[in-house]
Amino acid sequence: MENDPPFDITEFYTRYYQAIAASPANAEYCERLYGKNLSQQGFAEVSHIEHLAQVAGLKPGCHVLDLGCGRGELALRIIERFGASVVAVERSPYMLDAARE
Repeated sequence: MENDPPFDITEFYTRYYQAIAASPANAEYCERLYGKNLSQQGFAEVSHIEHLAQVAGLKPGCHVLDLGCGRGELALRIIERFGASVVAVERSPYMLDAARE
């Protein structure tokens, strides 16, 4: 409301990603439901990612922009599977550090 502090989306996602990175249950959940733990937030099964990449015609020499890349798992999957070049952008300092690891 009027006196509530402003919502900080960066802080929200920092806390979210810290929680899922430390959660073996979330890793298992993603593996079972989506086919691979890419830190999904309920939006992308591996088969969906594969289909979108094929429809887009991803191949070596293609360029992909991954906004809000988190730890970069999806970007790495695209690079490894399709040979595309990926620019991954993340706002959360926590996730940038996690991606560098």
